[in-house]
Amino acid sequence: MIAVINYGQTKPDLLFEALSELNIQYSFTENEIEITRADKVIFHSDDTPETLIKKLHFENLFSLLRICKKPLLAIGVGCSICGTKILQSKQVGLGLVNSEVSIWEKEISGFFSIKIEKDNKIFTEGEKAEYYFNSRLFLPKDGNSIASVSINNEKYAASLQIENLTGIQFYPEMSGKDGLTVLNNWNNS
Repeated sequence: MIAVINYGQTKPDLLFEALSELNIQYSFTENEIEITRADKVIFHSDDTPETLIKKLHFENLFSLLRICKKPLLAIGVGCSICGTKILQSKQVGLGLVNSEVSIWEKEISGFFSIKIEKDNKIFTEGEKAEYYFNSRLFLPKDGNSIASVSINNEKYAASLQIENLTGIQFYPEMSGKDGLTVLNNWNNS
């Protein structure tokens, strides 16, 4: 069973549809006991980082995510706040990745090709696919990056893996067949 973190956001119905299509059992919960008993955890967000972090603290989930040793899939803004801090806002992130997050003035939205950087659990080597990004926040490409994306001639991490954390800065549930493959590969890893 996968626990999809409920921190008081709008229900991610498209993610639920994708998980159901893949026959992946999940619960949408803020209950710490359910989360700690789950086999894996998904942390999905499209909120602003300030709103997201405030809600996580309010629900007492911020610390739980920091110490979670279960396989954790962080999606979208959920991935971005895994860094140490959000530069322009001075907001402290979860600190799961030793990187500072950049905020762009304009939101980047649309399908972008990624480049697979190294062997990983969720992408196939040599894969040619486009994924849907919708964000103003981007983690830099570093040693934890497994795939990168080039936006405005700058390279950023499209996905990363470190210990139990897999982070994707795109939304697999909005990325068609390739996004479903990423979810399925993570679930089966």
